[in-house]
Amino acid sequence: MKIVDPRSKPSEWLALDLGAGELAAMALALEHPSRVILLDDALARRTAQAAGLVVWGTLKIL
Repeated sequence: MKIVDPRSKPSEWLALDLGAGELAAMALALEHPSRVILLDDALARRTAQAAGLVVWGTLKIL
């Protein structure tokens, strides 16, 4: 397993009520736009989708 930190996080995301893990996951997804991000939090999903990311929820995996 390799732990990777995002290079940066969009500053406008820092003011949102999102957890550190959600912010890091979305920032990494921005760096790798061909990947799918798994999010269940509604605010995180809307934010990621607005940023043009492909978002899946747990139900899609199941």
